[in-house]
Amino acid sequence: MIKKILNFILVVYYAKKNHIKITNKSSASFRSIKTCGLGCKFLGEVSMSKNVEIGRYTSINGP
Repeated sequence: MIKKILNFILVVYYAKKNHIKITNKSSASFRSIKTCGLGCKFLGEVSMSKNVEIGRYTSINGP
């Protein structure tokens, strides 16, 4: 439970810091979000693994 809360806080902090938009339906861990470039957008039901690197200003609309 504490891990999930800590992960959520880290994701929100890092997303705000790097202008990354994540919708409520998307799921991302801190390990996956820290490899994203500046200004990325995750729209819809996007789920990322930790081995993904995404460039700056990329938009992904899922599922």
